[in-house]
Amino acid sequence: MKDVAITMSKRGGFWYGEGQVTLDDVSVPIPDYTITSGKGQVQIHGDVVFLQDIQADVKGEHLRVDGTLHHVFDEDPTLQLGVHLTEWNLASILASDVGGYVSADAMLTGPMSNVRGNADVRVRDVTYDGVTVDRGKAHLAYGDGMIRVSDLDVAVQGGKVEGTGDYDLEKGTYAEISPYKVCLCMDSL
Repeated sequence: MKDVAITMSKRGGFWYGEGQVTLDDVSVPIPDYTITSGKGQVQIHGDVVFLQDIQADVKGEHLRVDGTLHHVFDEDPTLQLGVHLTEWNLASILASDVGGYVSADAMLTGPMSNVRGNADVRVRDVTYDGVTVDRGKAHLAYGDGMIRVSDLDVAVQGGKVEGTGDYDLEKGTYAEISPYKVCLCMDSL
């Protein structure tokens, strides 16, 4: 870290901060992961933290985050974060037999107790349990324990699937799947 200049004060029973920190080649161990090569700038003004061009490597995969955290001294801070992944190798991140690559541009919003998210996700060369997804894309929306999938467009096993669906995280089941276009290549049968 460098250029560290932060002051904290309590006014009217509330904490306030002013200042900034520049991150340069920061490493942070987290259980099962290590964040390395961290860089970017963190600023605080009042009770709002600004994250500017925060970049790091997670298990060798590049991550970029930008955004704000509001009411950081309250019990339930509110966030608005952009999260960007480019060509993450799934085998290096997941402890399973999934291979392939994923890229995503996501926005996380809301209070920490009820975070919501939206993401445009792209995959290529994904393999799992004998199935190969050559390429695919979808829009994901998360909230209230559900992941809603829309604009699904996947090239798989020589065919193509387009559709929508809902996945219930609490139950671990698909609540609804609606393929609206399935094209099978006869060569793959």
